[in-house]
Amino acid sequence: MRQSQKTTSRPLSISGVASYSLPPMEIVACASPAMVRNYPEAAILKAPRLVTAPKSSLPDIWAKAHFGNKHDAFGPARIMPSLGDCVIGAQSGLGWVAAPHDMLKGPLETGSLVQIGSGRARAEKPFYWHLQQRLEEAFTSLITALNAEPA
Repeated sequence: MRQSQKTTSRPLSISGVASYSLPPMEIVACASPAMVRNYPEAAILKAPRLVTAPKSSLPDIWAKAHFGNKHDAFGPARIMPSLGDCVIGAQSGLGWVAAPHDMLKGPLETGSLVQIGSGRARAEKPFYWHLQQRLEEAFTSLITALNAEPA
């Protein structure tokens, strides 16, 4: 791992890296109002999705929770530098995004993004914070505040 810390949806077992469980995050999918009008709910998965990596798990986590294992393959992926950039891209109509609900509250409240599916179209996903063990002492207060235990 090149970075000294990272948050992922998968636990890691790498020598020299501590992995801490974080509380589950609620994942929702959103798109601009125009995109939601142009793509019926059943077809939204064929629309471009905005992700930070080709194998990003957030769209699949949401799709399985909303559509079950019956969902079709996804449409094209547009790779963005960060999840925040994915949200901005979705507001601009570049595609739909699956992200933690807390990250989408502002755009949902202003109407620049619309949730795809009903209010039940959410998935909970645990996340993990990975930290090089040599830095644990510097993060002791944060680790204690999170009440996280090594995974």
